Amino acid sequence: AVAAKPDDTTLHALVGLISARMQDLPTAASSFAEIVRLDPNNMEARQNYTLVLSDMQQYDRAVVEATALLQLAQQQQTTEQERGAIEALLNFLKQKAGLGG
Repeated sequence: AVAAKPDDTTLHALVGLISARMQDLPTAASSFAEIVRLDPNNMEARQNYTLVLSDMQQYDRAVVEATALLQLAQQQQTTEQERGAIEALLNFLKQKAGLGG
């Protein structure tokens, strides 16, 4: 289905969510990365991508995505609570990546 509509972010999201649920993390990461490529301002996709990278213990890459997510959250109308949660995630990932917090 994705091959027929490679630019359909909804299909990529479904594949990503199903793959994550089935613990097929490489496929999930690939799907969420494609959404982020197609729609860089999609906070939900970037958050899902960040979490999957973390689950795959790819903390350096997860830090990059979480940093971009926080920048998006600051640009878009998000609540202080949402930004605080992203900051906490970013600090956790930095610690896991050995970058301090």
